[in-house]
Amino acid sequence: MKPAVKQSSFIGFLLVVFLTLALLGTQSSCRKSNSILSDSKAAPSFSTDTLSFDTLFTSIGSTTGSFKIYNPYSQTLRISDIYLQSGASSVFYINVDGVSASTFKDIDIPANDSIYVFVGVKPNVNNQNTPLVIDENIVFICNNNKRQVTVEAWGQDAYFHVYEEIQTSTWKNDKPHVLLRSCLVDTNATLTIEAGAKIYCHPRAYLLVSGAIQALGTKQDSILFRGDRLERFYDELPGQWGGIVFLRNAASGSTFEHCIIKNATSAFILGSTYAPNANVSLQLSNFYFNSAPSVTINKCKIYNCQENAIFGFNSIANVNNTLIYNCSKECVNIAFGGQYHFKHCTIANYTSNTIDHSSPCLVIGNYMVFNGTGALAQVDATFDNSMVIGNIFNKADKYNNNYEVYLDHALGFNAGAPFNYSFTNCLLQIEPTLIDATKLNNCAVNLDWSGLFYNRTADNYHLVSTSAARNAGDATIGLVDDLDDVTRSGNPDIGCYEY
Repeated sequence: MKPAVKQSSFIGFLLVVFLTLALLGTQSSCRKSNSILSDSKAAPSFSTDTLSFDTLFTSIGSTTGSFKIYNPYSQTLRISDIYLQSGASSVFYINVDGVSASTFKDIDIPANDSIYVFVGVKPNVNNQNTPLVIDENIVFICNNNKRQVTVEAWGQDAYFHVYEEIQTSTWKNDKPHVLLRSCLVDTNATLTIEAGAKIYCHPRAYLLVSGAIQALGTKQDSILFRGDRLERFYDELPGQWGGIVFLRNAASGSTFEHCIIKNATSAFILGSTYAPNANVSLQLSNFYFNSAPSVTINKCKIYNCQENAIFGFNSIANVNNTLIYNCSKECVNIAFGGQYHFKHCTIANYTSNTIDHSSPCLVIGNYMVFNGTGALAQVDATFDNSMVIGNIFNKADKYNNNYEVYLDHALGFNAGAPFNYSFTNCLLQIEPTLIDATKLNNCAVNLDWSGLFYNRTADNYHLVSTSAARNAGDATIGLVDDLDDVTRSGNPDIGCYEY
């Protein structure tokens, strides 16, 4: 007789086998059928009946939109045909379940499953100044049932600029201007931009200036500079285009008034040069003050820049009643000398969904190092009735500075390159031990600025009635109104807005 333990082991083994077979039978009875559903009433459902795109420029495509096709049945559903109703002439293009084509046949959707359809659009030129509606139907045939999803977009014709050397001319406001590639305002030329004009710029496109620009908007018809992707996702995304670059020896007298400059890498780069084959001495000589460009910025909003709002190399800038905020690096970087005068400006930087605020709002410097060779340049910077604030406080930055103002001067060389600055009637976050107290005239320093603005998190930098900036300005500064053209009276408010 075999030992009992062996018999019990064998019985246990049989039980496992029978249980396994039973489970397999149960799973088999629950498994989805692979048969094709042929019911004449069977048809797919969709995650939407209309897919909409924001306004697009003609000849510039969109990002991709998508929707899902659902099979609600317990059998495989076969869609015999999928196609664009306008056929090959359609401005839309589709991708079904990872395959791009204009028509599709016999697309199977497993039981109780779904697949994606991706859609893009590239509108044709319409030669119209107003947007036109572009719509299309994507048709689905299943068991002789016809279903459709509508896709729609608004296409806008525009003036397109590609590697232009711009002579004296006017950019009209009747339809948008799109910089597909960098363009240059030529030496001795003046580009006039009409109030209400909109300038959209492609990635890495710069507006270079060797001549002058007159961009004079109004409160009602401001001039817009931004990236050329109009989908909502791109509204506030930094770094979508290059910026406006003033070259050495550019003509004086450029003015920007009531302009909005957003989403650039650096909105204004002042005093750039390009001489790649020159030796170091010649390169440094290119930055002498006698070649400085001069720019006036009045009543502008500059924000959501990947690097700086204003970056200056030994240049001249007069900035008045201007709001500057949300820059990944310094809002204003006076990197190497020059003359800069800010009156009634709000310069603010706070970490957001798109901005990591890890550098001071303002840096003032009088030296640079090029290929190992150093150079000095006199800096003269004044800030009147302005504020420089943010939330870098108690957060170490790359300058080893926890404040919003950083003085980047070459210690021991100031006699060769004077470092002149002053703040008059300003609200500041500044390291008190690193600044000459005689340069602060009636300023409030390092206080709690949380109650200054109406709604900072919504980028509304208007003042509240209890703001510390109220009636704290110096009336002799002389600006008669604010960014919104509101009259300033008595002791004006600090910053770009009058309460």
